[in-house]
Amino acid sequence: MTRLEASRRLLIAPVRWPFMGDTSLLLPLNSAEQHYLWRVLRLQKGETVAVVDGAGRLCYAYLKDREYLELSRATVMFARRPFPRLGLAVAVPRRGMDNLLRMICELGMDQFIPLQSVRRTPQAQERPVRWASILRESVEQCERLWLPDLHQGCDAASLWNKTPIVDRAATFIATARCQGLDLFEADLAELPPTLDQVWVAIGPEGGWDPDEQRAAEICGWRPTCLGKAILRTDTAAVAAAHSLAVWRHNQDH
Repeated sequence: MTRLEASRRLLIAPVRWPFMGDTSLLLPLNSAEQHYLWRVLRLQKGETVAVVDGAGRLCYAYLKDREYLELSRATVMFARRPFPRLGLAVAVPRRGMDNLLRMICELGMDQFIPLQSVRRTPQAQERPVRWASILRESVEQCERLWLPDLHQGCDAASLWNKTPIVDRAATFIATARCQGLDLFEADLAELPPTLDQVWVAIGPEGGWDPDEQRAAEICGWRPTCLGKAILRTDTAAVAAAHSLAVWRHNQDH
């Protein structure tokens, strides 16, 4: 069995995988998966695809026919979950949420919470089914093995005390127009190596409501700065995700 080009990946939830000790390792395909493999990728019978489960496992398989993949037991690989886990909580913007999710997934974020805040754009809509689909597609595209957790949306006031975020975690709130704050990268450099999670909250286009920010600080969310410029919500989220990804990479090397 030959190895694949980077684009040929398919995410299938763990509950649908056959037991790897079974004699038969056939995996039935739904109609969307059949369309993707046969019509989009234009694969032929007997060609290979990398199947991932979003929980660290990858296995090569070949197209047995239009309705089934056959997994190769000898090619199963597993990658541990990245540590510490990185999370973003973002006030949902009116536009740009789809690209925001794609980019933070590519950058390696592990958890995402859509936020409702006092100054959030009224036209912003929560679309959890679409967002989950975008994250799955992004995992396939960027060759991640772990699917990010998409949490249920909540308001900012609820987030500040949310568990398990506050347990063995560093929590930051990105803030603009505040004097004397360190850059986010500098704050990250001071963190101990024993944390389970690192989170940053990104506010709406109009900035945090003063009462929201005070409540966050009272609950231990540390104000941090993403730079001198006033950033749009989606830009700020991607900037924070990049800083987190670089910091974790440096922790591992």
